[in-house]
Amino acid sequence: MAWNRASLNMRISVEVSFKKYFMALSFAKDIRPMFRDTPDVDTMKDFGLDLSSFADVKAQAEEIYARVLDGTMPCDEPWPKDQVALFKRWMEEGKAP
Repeated sequence: MAWNRASLNMRISVEVSFKKYFMALSFAKDIRPMFRDTPDVDTMKDFGLDLSSFADVKAQAEEIYARVLDGTMPCDEPWPKDQVALFKRWMEEGKAP
């Protein structure tokens, strides 16, 4: 079967969607990038929580999730619903590093 540009783009799109929704999440590649160094990480370090630390985020995941779900975290604006869902999924999948 010959691939034309449209079918190739569709195949790539499907593969990307598959990986996005079915590949295991990790702190390093999926969760840490959602926490900005400034203001998120810097602000929370003042409260004893290092959002750049896998160990800290894993230990406090339930509390962090509650705060991002109710919109009180991060400090300047709520996360979009897809980011909140991604964090929850990471927790449900076992909080991989």
